[in-house]
Amino acid sequence: ACDGSGYTVTITTKQGLVGGAYYVFRLGVQSNPRVPPPDRFWTLAIGDESSEPFPGFALWTFTGTAITARTAAHSVASAPFLNRVTITFSPQNSVPEGGAVVAV
Repeated sequence: ACDGSGYTVTITTKQGLVGGAYYVFRLGVQSNPRVPPPDRFWTLAIGDESSEPFPGFALWTFTGTAITARTAAHSVASAPFLNRVTITFSPQNSVPEGGAVVAV
């Protein structure tokens, strides 16, 4: 089971953990913070023991997002109208030459 609140996530296992084994888990977030924290360090705690902080990573997020229509006009089935939009955003990380941003 997994439960999160604020900056803390609690993961509970019924089977326990085996020493020397590798474990993989994925966390989902409800929303990104308005301003990323200055340090992205994680710690793991089990019982009364905890790890030294280890570095996280910057998420590939976009800020300053907006979609603006050229006009407020709309189409009717008998007379389709093309309405161009402007999409504005600022990426958290650089996109190298030859890279791409895919809008889905």
